[in-house]
Amino acid sequence: MSKTKRQKSAPVKPAAASAASNVKPAKGKKTKRAPEPLESEALSDAPLLETASAPPDDAPLGTLSASAGTDSGAALETPPAPKHETLRLPKGAFLVFRKSGGLHFSTREVVIYPDGRVAYDARGVPQKDYNRLRRALNDGQMLSLRKLLDQTNFWRAETTGEQNPDAFAYEIVARLGQRANEIQVFDGSTPEPLKPLIERLTPLLPHE
Repeated sequence: MSKTKRQKSAPVKPAAASAASNVKPAKGKKTKRAPEPLESEALSDAPLLETASAPPDDAPLGTLSASAGTDSGAALETPPAPKHETLRLPKGAFLVFRKSGGLHFSTREVVIYPDGRVAYDARGVPQKDYNRLRRALNDGQMLSLRKLLDQTNFWRAETTGEQNPDAFAYEIVARLGQRANEIQVFDGSTPEPLKPLIERLTPLLPHE
């Protein structure tokens, strides 16, 4: 009885492995190496980046959260109030009038000389420049203004009231002969007798 010999079969290589071994990189192209994973120690030593937190949904438009770089403890500085200078009558002048205040603070002044010439600076003008001044009031208007000072009892009037926020203040200094007076009144508390005088002097102020 003959014995059959068992043939040993050659081991079969996986198809994927054989296919990968047969693939050759294309000429002129470099194969990219996969990035190496970061070690846990390197990550632990890396500094943390600060991120700005987003403002809440109900925050008003135009505002920034304190974490976005603004200093919550720093208060907004308000501009200092303009320094108030006492109104004085320039040499040789008859009357000086100033209106100041308002929502956007402003100051306007007019100096009236006895012949009706006017200057728009409470300090007046040098004597050499006097003849260059414009004559805004004629003789009749100057006479009417002097009478108005008497009719409004200006020579005996006194400063009254207080200036409200965003309101105007009116200052008048005048001298006629031996009589002289200076007063300051405010919007909302101007005495009724003085209102016609304020209304008469206001149009003489320079335009803003």
